[in-house]
Amino acid sequence: MCFVVPLARGWFGRKKPSIDKARPLLDMIKQILHEEPEITDIKWYSGKAE
Repeated sequence: MCFVVPLARGWFGRKKPSIDKARPLLDMIKQILHEEPEITDIKWYSGKAE
């Protein structure tokens, strides 16, 4: 299991950085993982409550 979570820069989890600058990297990782036949059953979470 692997999680990518922006860490807070302040007390009590406030001021979390935007992931906008990391989006291209995250999209490329997602593409590579989907193309790899040995990796199956990937679940992507948005971090929002469902």
